[in-house]
Amino acid sequence: MSCEQLDRLLERSGGCCEICRRPGIETSHGQLYIDHDKWRGMWAVRGLLCGRCNSMLQHEQEFDDEVGRYLERSWFWGMLADLGVQDDPAEPPVGTTVSAGQACNWIRSADGWRCPCGRHRRTRIIPRSWDEILRAFGPHRIRVHGASAPP
Repeated sequence: MSCEQLDRLLERSGGCCEICRRPGIETSHGQLYIDHDKWRGMWAVRGLLCGRCNSMLQHEQEFDDEVGRYLERSWFWGMLADLGVQDDPAEPPVGTTVSAGQACNWIRSADGWRCPCGRHRRTRIIPRSWDEILRAFGPHRIRVHGASAPP
């Protein structure tokens, strides 16, 4: 998340928890926390919450209308729309190279995605799935470069 994006997130929240509307300075810890959709990945920022609402969101099974509205207008939906990026892009075909994250190139083979850069040593033994790539980097950080010779 860039500083500019964080500033927009703070502006959107008005410096208050986006569920209970308490000002960040008045919360028990005197600050707000960046809330992420843990199922999508750390890239999927939903908004700013006080510690109590953040904890409640992680442990509750049923939510009231205000929580539902908060989840429906998660910040990352607008970010993806602004960038013109689909939330769940289709997996490219075998032989395709994509860049993701820290300029790593991932190559799709018949058994999954592998990164030859050396930073992701585990992928030499167990390749990642497309869902793992999306979760780790977010659809907004993945660039498809096209097909290469299949590995």
